[in-house]
Formats: sequence, structure tokens, C-alpha cells
Amino acid sequence: MLIAACSGERGHGSPNDRGAGLEAAHLTAEQQAAAYASALSGAFDLGPPLVLLLDPALLPRRRSDQPSDTLPAGVARTLSARGVVQGSCAAVAPSTRLAPVCKAQSAGYKVQFSPVFRMRGDTVQVYLVAERYRPTADTAGYQPPLEFEQRYALVRSGRQWRIVRQERLTH
Repeated sequence: MLIAACSGERGHGSPNDRGAGLEAAHLTAEQQAAAYASALSGAFDLGPPLVLLLDPALLPRRRSDQPSDTLPAGVARTLSARGVVQGSCAAVAPSTRLAPVCKAQSAGYKVQFSPVFRMRGDTVQVYLVAERYRPTADTAGYQPPLEFEQRYALVRSGRQWRIVRQERLTH
């Protein structure tokens, strides 16, 4: 009975965990980068004035955990080559009352992703956390933190992914 109880909990965390009950999808770097680019297009009006820096740490399943895995280098390179992100930043806010500082010339958002999780059929799920950062060139002083998390359900359409559901999450 003890074995059954323990095995029933393995792999199942809280229903609030990222990708609860789902396994990571096995995608190429190109497919994974395309899924992340679609999520970003749902969160932002992508274009030249917007600066997005990639945090290479993958979001952990449990929000209370620290990241332990990193985004595959091929995925990061593909996002950069497509012009979706303009660099990387792994900055941590010095306090909860300040936005983090990233090595950049202008303000923007630091973005971080979960693994791509396989849902039923041809649908996948991705989590995106975006956090406003302060550029190193910023001398304006105080900038309040701004962070949000969204969950996307995506369906592949050729080489692209289409958002079929998006949800803003609160912590």
C-alpha cells in the first residue's frame, strides 16, 4: 500500500505547477523557438522599438523553486537569429522594490520560458514570464518592477505555431 501511495505522487505536483501532469514535448530547436516566438507575439507588439532580452534559465515547474535547467543553446541562437530577442540577461532584482538591471542601452523586458509541454493531440503548452528591466545606461533612477506570467496553448500550423488559448496568471 505504501508503494502505491508513493508512486501515485511521483510526477504529480500541485495543480498550480507549470505544466502540471504534462510531459515535455520533444521538439527541434527550430520548433521550440517558433513556439516561444508565438507566445511572445501574444504578449507583445513585436517590432523594432521593443527590446526583449532572453533569460536562459528555464522556468521551474513549481513557482517556489529556483531554476535548475537552461534553455538549449540552439533555441537561444534561433530566437536571436530571427530577431525575436536582442540579447540575454540573467539579472536578478536587487530587491522586490526595484526592476532588475540588464546590460543594455535601452529599457525593455527580460523574458523567460518554461519547457514546451505536450498536451492532447497536436497542442502544446508554454509559460512565459516577462519582467521589465532597467538598462545599465539608465540614469533616471527608480523604476518600479513590473512582471507578468502567461500560459499559452499552441497548435502547429506548418512551421509556425498558432495561439489557441492564452491566460494571464497571478501569483
